[in-house]
Amino acid sequence: MLKRLAVFVLPILALAACFDEIPSNDTIAKLLETSANQELVAVKAAGVRPPPGQVVPDAVRIMNLRTIGGVTDSRGVHVASIQFDLMVELNGARMLSQRGAKARLKLAREGSGWRIVEKQ
Repeated sequence: MLKRLAVFVLPILALAACFDEIPSNDTIAKLLETSANQELVAVKAAGVRPPPGQVVPDAVRIMNLRTIGGVTDSRGVHVASIQFDLMVELNGARMLSQRGAKARLKLAREGSGWRIVEKQ
């Protein structure tokens, strides 16, 4: 009886493990937002002045992210095409910078989480 139960349970557990290999939209949004904000901090720390008439925002926020498509290769790298709204914060005010922005990300496992390998 135990062997029969194992025959039915093991494939279900294997399928459940496959669903865990795809990052959620919230995870992708947090990774993208964190990466963009780290780049802003680096630009500000370098003391690079923006061109006349432009400002460097205080922070970037990713809103309404949705995955258009995605695939995971044999090495465990997940390639996702995403669409999102880009908000910028400047002096405490949030402004819509770009609606329906699109990007292609390559994501890889890092411990129990994910990391961005490549952005396009």
